[in-house]
Amino acid sequence: MTPAAADSEAVSQRQLALRRELPSATAAFWLGLIPGGGQYYTRQPLLGVLVTGASAGAVVWGVRSQAVTRTATFTDRNGHPYAQNYQTSEQKNLGAGIGVAAGVTLLGAIEAVVVSLLHRAL
Repeated sequence: MTPAAADSEAVSQRQLALRRELPSATAAFWLGLIPGGGQYYTRQPLLGVLVTGASAGAVVWGVRSQAVTRTATFTDRNGHPYAQNYQTSEQKNLGAGIGVAAGVTLLGAIEAVVVSLLHRAL
């Protein structure tokens, strides 16, 4: 930009406007706490879909029920104990699934902050 150019003021105003459009690191982090939100905010839609999908997949994996056969001991009316099998369901991977989803989401938020800082540095 030449300072004496006829359109130097317009160019300067446009540069300021473009700088304001750069993603904020703070907003990228807080939006990144929504799975994929930070990537969508920093204009990385493919990575946003990947983060959203990974978080959703981990939650689905965690809440999936598995059939389990248990044995319980009961006492009949005459006081005699007997064993009885019964079916129940468990969500064995619930903690791991929520942990993986939280980890992917947090890494996505951190990545969005790094990208927004790189945009500002360039």
